[in-house]
Formats: sequence, structure tokens, C-alpha cells
Amino acid sequence: MTLIEGRLVPGDRADALVHSSGARLSLPPLAAADSLPDGAMCLLGIRPEHVAVVRRNGHSPSIAELSGEVVVVETTVLDTHVDVATAFGDMTAVLRGRSDLAVGDLVTLELDPLRICLFAANDGRRLR
Repeated sequence: MTLIEGRLVPGDRADALVHSSGARLSLPPLAAADSLPDGAMCLLGIRPEHVAVVRRNGHSPSIAELSGEVVVVETTVLDTHVDVATAFGDMTAVLRGRSDLAVGDLVTLELDPLRICLFAANDGRRLR
């Protein structure tokens, strides 16, 4: 599971996870956000198989999407593991089958909103 640390900021139409670098990840409204004080530190968790990789030139990320650059492509017998450098750090995606992605490709990572986990940063308690 990839873990991203940031401050959870609730919003009217979408919540956001704000990284210490200032990078912002828009999220669908999370019921867990209501149980945290504004700006609480948390960890967002997502399994690599719940991250889709899409090539999009000039695309501005929307909800549960991050832009980045492919830094590693590893093909196994059944899958392709792709590491992408993002403003939140490196994230891994597992793609079924073979992929023609290459190191240096600019991509958008789409996080499956139904599969996002949320943990309290101070004690690791699962919030969602």
C-alpha cells in the first residue's frame, strides 16, 4: 500500500489532502473528514492495483488524480509495475498485462475513490 501524508481539508464539494510541499490532492467527500479537526494530519492509503495510469498531455488532474513522471517500469509474467514520481512522492501502480509505458512518460494516476483508505497520522487508526 502506498501511503501519502498530508493535512485533510474538508470542502463543500470535495475534500483535499494537502502535502507539506503544498501539493494538493482533491478527494471525493470523505465521511471520515467530519470526525477530524480541520487540518488534521492523516495518511491516505491506496493499493497499487487500485491505481490506474493514463497518458494525458496537458491534462489538469481532477478528483483523486495525480500527475507525475514514470521513473520505473518493471514487467513480470502477468503484470506491469509502474513507479511514478509525483508531488506527493513516488507511487506505484500495478497494471494487468504488458504496457508500453516508458521511463520519462508523463502520466496521470487515477486513484479509485472507493478504495482509498484513510488513517490518523498520530496513532495509525483507520478512519475509512
